[in-house]
Amino acid sequence: MTGGSGLDVLAGLARSSRPIITIVLTNYSSAVIRETCLSAGANYFFDKTSEFDLARNVIESIAHARAASAAG
Repeated sequence: MTGGSGLDVLAGLARSSRPIITIVLTNYSSAVIRETCLSAGANYFFDKTSEFDLARNVIESIAHARAASAAG
């Protein structure tokens, strides 16, 4: 990224007036990075190498919940 970082993006999205679910999917998943991203506003944080299936399941769950909410 030029002129910023992913943490800057997370912080900006967290300040948004629209409800935005933010998900970090990364290979850099130390406890410090995880906590930093969550503190910056990420709703979810997943390690690509060990939590990919969990990330997919959470994304599917969010999508289904939003579809059900929109349907009525």
